[in-house]
Amino acid sequence: MATGGYAISASDPITISASGAIAHLGTTGYAHVPTAGSSTQVLQWSSDGVAKWVTLSSGISVADGGAVTVLTAPSHTHATYSVLATYAQAVAGAGSTKYTGPLGGWDMSEASAGYFVVPVACTVSALYVDAQTAPGGADTSDFYIMKNGAQQTMTCQLSAAGTTANTAANPVSLAAGDKITIQSIHSATAATAAVSIGIKLTTTSAAP
Repeated sequence: MATGGYAISASDPITISASGAIAHLGTTGYAHVPTAGSSTQVLQWSSDGVAKWVTLSSGISVADGGAVTVLTAPSHTHATYSVLATYAQAVAGAGSTKYTGPLGGWDMSEASAGYFVVPVACTVSALYVDAQTAPGGADTSDFYIMKNGAQQTMTCQLSAAGTTANTAANPVSLAAGDKITIQSIHSATAATAAVSIGIKLTTTSAAP
């Protein structure tokens, strides 16, 4: 068939029907760009000669020349945990108040005598106490986190027949250089006991 001076043969990719409708092959190399699409989408290979629209991740743009730009780096954090513990012999005594640093140094009479200097910003996220002997009767032994010599609200208590206690309530935020101590206050007739104490420090840092 000839049209406008151009002869269409059976091997051409273009066809004209008897009614004059023009069509072309849909095989590889002749498929149209898919419909729809938006400014946040690009074409991706789907199959031989066929493309599809895919949506770019948030914060990524593609220039006309194909250069890819990450507009906003994704943010996330890494959390690490470490446990520091101390063991004290025969420290819980009737009517006494004692202090210890998390790495040792018990039976101190001053809060500043047994402190531990924190090397990085972190949080005291848990406090654990385990005594070999309970206070007994109606007596109690209370344990507090001390920060730079000041008593904090994180505390746990041994009472009556109790020999273990722990808490994650009222975590204590610490800056590098802060000093932490553990204070124990024992009621008037509390039994003398060996006590093990552990604290959990949580450090969180942003990834680059």
